[in-house]
Amino acid sequence: MTVTEADPTHPLILTSSNGSITLNMTSWKNNEVRANTSNSSINLRLPESVDARVHASTSNGSITTDYEVTTSHISKTLLEGKIGNGGPLIDLQTSNGAIRLAKR
Repeated sequence: MTVTEADPTHPLILTSSNGSITLNMTSWKNNEVRANTSNSSINLRLPESVDARVHASTSNGSITTDYEVTTSHISKTLLEGKIGNGGPLIDLQTSNGAIRLAKR
């Protein structure tokens, strides 16, 4: 899914049971982003300049990011912290897949 214009007053909520989630945002409008899947990966591409809080977790995968994150918790399967100055929440959760947070 590519989002070109999102209403900043509404969160972006993406869910899947057995399929991957890919979100490509061409601009950052300070939306809360929630993505949850059970058996696949989550790929989130955002513009280079983002201010957000991030919570990403996976049971059986890894988490990678292109962003510099000021962390409060970090491990192979958990990332909590803030990107830039912090801001709206980016909440990414999967049970059996990788999570990738990339710059556009």
